Amino acid sequence: MRPFDRSAALVFFGAVGLALILVAETVAPALVLEQALVDAFYGAVKTLVTVDPNPEVQDGPKWFKVAISLSMLVALLFAAAFTGGLVERLIGRNLTGLLGRRAVPRWDHVVVVGLGQVGLRLCMLLRELGISVVALDDEPDGENVGHARRLGLPVVIGRGADPSLLRRLSLDRAIALAAVTADDLQNIKVALAAHAEARDLRVVLRAGSNATGGETRSLERLGQVRDVHRIGAVYIAGITLGSAAAHVVVDGDTAHLRDADGSLERCAYPVAG
Repeated sequence: MRPFDRSAALVFFGAVGLALILVAETVAPALVLEQALVDAFYGAVKTLVTVDPNPEVQDGPKWFKVAISLSMLVALLFAAAFTGGLVERLIGRNLTGLLGRRAVPRWDHVVVVGLGQVGLRLCMLLRELGISVVALDDEPDGENVGHARRLGLPVVIGRGADPSLLRRLSLDRAIALAAVTADDLQNIKVALAAHAEARDLRVVLRAGSNATGGETRSLERLGQVRDVHRIGAVYIAGITLGSAAAHVVVDGDTAHLRDADGSLERCAYPVAG
């Protein structure tokens, strides 16, 4: 009931309005004029598609003629909205859908801000896990935007730190938000904006790729900090030294190498910033 973009809203509410008018103009003649239901439906359809009015209405009460006339005017507005939205969706570049996989999810979803290589792969992984996802990017002509469209991922163009846009993405009903642009400062802005809109929301941000985000310990007020470079270094070092580890398990500031049999081997190298 809450289409995200304008064209989808026009199509949806135009179709709903036309359906309601069709039902009303079918039931009303059947009750007031005692017309057969099939004939009333036939007359309502002709009126709705502007072919010909229901002939039985001409002999009905004056108040009923006025009511039917008003409903025809309202139907004209709904038809215009439906047609305008449909044309816009057919000729425009639509990155979201009204129904299906490309529809913007409204609950139990993850908002991914940044559609670079990291963001796109994250969206694909979440989709494979059966989790609804919507991507947010500020570059409408980005190469990954078109790639995401072909993959059936809903993409919204805008700034990730825009509070009004985050509210439109139903952030208060989301599972998490991931800020994974290539700009550390932008990711921090997105994280702060997300916390302002949904205090209990789980926020994952990408930081530490440049000097600005290098001191990851300073980000602890935003949540738990994990240095993925150091975690990767722990794993690579373990494999180099002959470990049969299959995973790295983080406990606080300490990483553990976990073998295929589930046994843990503690590493002295810290993983937090």
